[in-house]
Amino acid sequence: MLKQSATQNKRPLFFVAHSLGGLICANALSQSHSPDEARENLVEHARGIVFLGTPFFDSEESAVRFGQKVLSITETEKLRKIHRSFATFVESRYRRNHFLEIACYFETRNTGDDGVLVDEALSTIYGYTPLPIDEDHEGMCKFASESHSGFISITDKLNSWIKPMEERSESYELVAAGPFALPGRRVAIDFNGTVPFRITFKD
Repeated sequence: MLKQSATQNKRPLFFVAHSLGGLICANALSQSHSPDEARENLVEHARGIVFLGTPFFDSEESAVRFGQKVLSITETEKLRKIHRSFATFVESRYRRNHFLEIACYFETRNTGDDGVLVDEALSTIYGYTPLPIDEDHEGMCKFASESHSGFISITDKLNSWIKPMEERSESYELVAAGPFALPGRRVAIDFNGTVPFRITFKD
């Protein structure tokens, strides 16, 4: 889906990714320096990523802590490598003044007996200040209503990134990597309306 979006559209791309889906996005971007035209377009047009409960392993201790709950130690080492590659990618974008907007969210509630899977410390990346969502790991991307504080925070963040593009009459695309919805309802995203950016729902 990511490669198809990059190939068919020349519009800037914004990603909303949950949990390990965030690391899939990070890996797709940081590993896309290749002869593959679709991958090159993906990198060139990526403008921002919202990470929802994505574990970023900046140390062996944090990798082990998450791995004890969810993954094997071998798998967490692979994910640490993705983290390091993504850090290099973000730094290279900044050196070229081709900035990538990033927002990191963490859950505040326990997920069953596993406790809080991705807390504030585990969601932190490159000095960005992580933001809380008052849900567990599964619920942080499935909101009960559009008035939920987490939903409002995410859409406000996207608005702040997209508003300058709207003012320049640029179009854009939002790609969801993982569920981002209200139970039993379909997402309808208005890309061409006026600011503020809106995500609405259809029964």
